[in-house]
Amino acid sequence: GALARPFLAGGPDRVAGRLALDLRASGTPEAPALAGGATLSEGSYGNPLYGTRIEAVAARLTAQGHRLLVESLTGRTGGGGTLSAQGWVEPLGEGLPAEFRLRAEGARPIGGSLGDAVVDADLSLRGPLLSGGSLGGRVTLRRAELRIPENLPANIPSLAPVRQIGPMPPGRPAPAPPPPPVSKPNLPMALDVTIAAPRALFIRGRGLEAELGGELILRGTVAEPIPSGGFRLRRGSFDLAGRRLDFTRGLIGFDSASFSPSLDFLATARSRTHTINLTITGSPATPVIQVTAEPELPQDEALARLLFDRETGRLSPFEIVTITQAAAQLAGLPTPGLTAVDRLRRGLGLDRLGVGSDSAGRAALEAGGYVAPGVYLGIRQGTAGGTPGVGVQVELTPRLRLEGETSTGPAGDRLGITWEREY
Repeated sequence: GALARPFLAGGPDRVAGRLALDLRASGTPEAPALAGGATLSEGSYGNPLYGTRIEAVAARLTAQGHRLLVESLTGRTGGGGTLSAQGWVEPLGEGLPAEFRLRAEGARPIGGSLGDAVVDADLSLRGPLLSGGSLGGRVTLRRAELRIPENLPANIPSLAPVRQIGPMPPGRPAPAPPPPPVSKPNLPMALDVTIAAPRALFIRGRGLEAELGGELILRGTVAEPIPSGGFRLRRGSFDLAGRRLDFTRGLIGFDSASFSPSLDFLATARSRTHTINLTITGSPATPVIQVTAEPELPQDEALARLLFDRETGRLSPFEIVTITQAAAQLAGLPTPGLTAVDRLRRGLGLDRLGVGSDSAGRAALEAGGYVAPGVYLGIRQGTAGGTPGVGVQVELTPRLRLEGETSTGPAGDRLGITWEREY
């Protein structure tokens, strides 16, 4: 056996393992005959850029004629997740014919500062891989979290195109022409993959706290995927300088040209004279968060009416500081203390933790989480004491939900069934 050292030094990928190789080839190029096999043990793969780490990678390959059989390929990810594959490939065949079945159970393929996910998958890959073929199947997100950076990165200036002005000095050689642009590989492999997240797809950061669910369907080809569908809001709110706004619309969609995710969130509040809208658009990495008013107002005036229901000229010095901090939060500037609640939520192992209001309009602490697949349990405790309110949501079908809530306020207990349909 030989120890395979880490390679791909030019990029973030790192691969290591022990490979015992015993392959033999005979016959002719038109009719090759392979024999022997290979065994991989103590393998690992890591990519710190995406937080990917696969350990305990083991594989057994057997050569049979013109095919190389992958009898088993297994690996382990963080949190006890597993990956496996079985199939065959014809390494000397035209277009690289192959057929594989890829599975994941509770796997954690990514995990880092921008997010993490726990997935199940069952995919089929059929060749020829280089001149056609197909990739199809289903990926289910058990739980995923997408984190919006609290602070936007500093702007990096870039030089405009350099052009020559005036004649070249005598005796100086002409500059070499620029290298041709590197073309992206054309992979015509057809796609038919469904990425499902029935629940527990969270997006957090910069005051945003939301849970979404839905399905994303990928068709087209690997080189030019065509996405359809997306993930829609189940519940969510935005905390702006202590004022909580509940979202009425929330969507993560995917652009068909660039296949990049985009946000579309809306929360609305009323002041005595205006309707205040908070919108979140753009990509999760660099979102655009805006506060506008109807009738139209400058942002500082809209913030003053949202937070204090008064004009800026009637605000106290403390309230003006609050407006400034809220504007900095919207712009992605450093604002200390914004992640304290998030750190507490993670420490308690909750899916949701925030400050809302009870039936009487008083401040109340809300906490909740999934106690079983499709069963969400939440508790609301008001600042005035008393018995806490308990709410539960049970998914009967993907569109039908049973909801119940206890309350000591004038509204009383309630029980109902919610049916949802997208248009």
